[in-house]
This record gives sequence, structure tokens and C-alpha cells, in this order.
Amino acid sequence: IMEASAIATKQLMITDDWKSCVNDVLDCLGRATDASRVYMFENHTDSNGAIMTSQRYEWTADGIAPQIDNPDLQNANWKDFGLDRIESILSQGHPIFGHVREFLPQERTIFESQGIVSILLVPVFVKNEWWGFIGFDACSRERNWSEVERDVLTTVAGILGETIRRKRGEKALRLSEERWQF
Repeated sequence: IMEASAIATKQLMITDDWKSCVNDVLDCLGRATDASRVYMFENHTDSNGAIMTSQRYEWTADGIAPQIDNPDLQNANWKDFGLDRIESILSQGHPIFGHVREFLPQERTIFESQGIVSILLVPVFVKNEWWGFIGFDACSRERNWSEVERDVLTTVAGILGETIRRKRGEKALRLSEERWQF
């Protein structure tokens, strides 16, 4: 996992467009963690200001059903799905992990419908804004995520957040320079 983290970090730091390498990063992390599925969700708000989330990227191991086209995972309102507890924990910068059978009933229903047995969700922050999260699913057997694994994957999520922040800054600078050119 440390080696995959180093590879992912290098890819994110040297790329001109982080979105172009994110699938390779998820692939590398998925194989290193022996996960069934690795994905990224991005937060946004609806017209009323409620926090919504949408799955943007996904890697799946052989034989695992992808969820990227699952309409329930696009423009999902955390509260409508009964995921308020998870939203609260992630938005405070803490990971969520464990065996799905130990989660609250409404959380269990959502995760089990996707074949998830154990899960690790790691928040991604851009500056101080909760941007979204990276998720790691175990679908074939229960998985215990060690503290070291959680820490390393939290570091990768932090690097991803910093990469997004840096790219946003570069884009804003470019736009500003274009406006001032005569």
C-alpha cells in the first residue's frame, strides 16, 4: 500500500490534469489494498443548498459489478438516504470503516444493495472545504482496515485534495492573466 501510495502521489503531483490520471490512481490503490471496488464521490449543493454527492470515478476488480452507472449514486442527498451520520463524520475529516453488518440499518441497506461486506470511506478536503471522498469496498469477504492502511489512504486523499486545490489555483491564475493581456 505504501508503494501504491507513492506511485499515486507521483502521478497526481506531475500531471497537468488530475482527472486524466485518477482512474490509474484508483486502479493502483485497488490492487494494492486488495479491494473489490475503489471510487471517488464529489460533493455539490442543490438549489436549496443541501449537500449532494455524485460518484465520478470507479475501479473494480475482476468479477465485481461496477456501480458507476447506478442512478442512485448520482445527485444523492445524504439525508434522504439516511446517511446523515456518515455525512457528519466524513465532513469533520474522519474516515468511516467497518463491516457493513455493524452499520445502522438504513446504511446497511444501501451498502448491501451494492454487494459491500466491509467498507472504508476517506474524506477529501480542498483547503477547508469537504470536496468528497474516496471509497474502498470489500465485496467477497469481510475486511479489517488497519490503522496504518487508514492513515496511508488518508494521506493519499490529502494529496488528492491538494492537487485539486493547486489545479484550481493554476486555472484561476491563467484566467486572470488572459483578462489582463492586451
